[in-house]
Amino acid sequence: MNFILMHTTSFNNAFLYVTLDNIDKWIANLFLAVCLVYLCPQKNKISS
Repeated sequence: MNFILMHTTSFNNAFLYVTLDNIDKWIANLFLAVCLVYLCPQKNKISS
């Protein structure tokens, strides 16, 4: 099915097409991961 879509849109570079097609999902997941890691407070802070 992707072959038909790439052929009809004259998009010959398959790697670039897949990257651009999925980048919105990756950006959202990476942004959520960064928010969870850096913005969520820790319950138990280790004191030295």
